[in-house]
Amino acid sequence: MTQKQIFGAVAGVAIVALAFVFVYQQFIGDDDGSVVPTVSNTPSSQKQAVTTDNKAAAPVPDTIDSIASSIESESAIDLSALDAEEAGSLDEINQDSDSVNNLGTSYDENNL
Repeated sequence: MTQKQIFGAVAGVAIVALAFVFVYQQFIGDDDGSVVPTVSNTPSSQKQAVTTDNKAAAPVPDTIDSIASSIESESAIDLSALDAEEAGSLDEINQDSDSVNNLGTSYDENNL
């Protein structure tokens, strides 16, 4: 081997070794695995106002019947939202299906 080839091989091995060290350090990272919380810019008075508004907006039911009826109403709202989402997805699927079915009429070699 010539000296250029030897130098290239050594440089290549060194670059690969540095890449492995870099990747290893990225995977090691922080040992505790915790996520650092972000700092919020909202003042504490606004946070307190938001939490009191949320508490006032959702009254707590007193009896078992009112609890059951609130659960039923929430599940009905959830079901209607899921039905609307399903209908939207079904419309998209039908439009895609129609566009694929109409592909034969939209591109015809004989019309060129």
